[in-house]
Amino acid sequence: MDNLIIIITALAPGFAGIAALKLLNGDATEITVQKSTLKYFLFGGVSLLLADALTGLNGPVSRTLAHQPLHYIDLLLPMILAVILAVFWHTIGETKVIKLANLINHKAGRNTIFLANTMLERMMNDGKPHFVEIRLPDGETQHGYVADVIVHEKTIMLQPEPEWTRSYKRTDTRKMIDLASGIVITEYTYK
Repeated sequence: MDNLIIIITALAPGFAGIAALKLLNGDATEITVQKSTLKYFLFGGVSLLLADALTGLNGPVSRTLAHQPLHYIDLLLPMILAVILAVFWHTIGETKVIKLANLINHKAGRNTIFLANTMLERMMNDGKPHFVEIRLPDGETQHGYVADVIVHEKTIMLQPEPEWTRSYKRTDTRKMIDLASGIVITEYTYK
């Protein structure tokens, strides 16, 4: 029975952290454990070690290594810490880590990085409003205000542009070209 509790103690924070991060990102996709193994171990390992540090080296890792019985808090604290880590990563951590990695890459003469899965996600998932024109390979053009994006489905919901935009000048800000499909998305603002 102790081995089962040790396994649960080690895995539960990873599941809690991944679930919290998926919730904060609005990610409804189902992923297998195999595809997220690294994330599970990162959330689990960091939260277990952090729990040990916060309890004065009397947390789940230290107690397990000393063959001492685990307490309820040894199971609960790492899960709570994993959720806190997910919130931290979502709000501050990811941006800071990317800035640090890009600073290092700049010093090393390498290209900048981003952690979005697709260019569409990078373009649209910034918390800002977006007006876009989408030119399809057959020449058809759609434009409007982006109401919703489901990145893993590669779908965008457009609403007609508000009436106030008619009295302003359109200024293109950036384009995304999907070389595989020939779709061009032009983002623009009104000034």
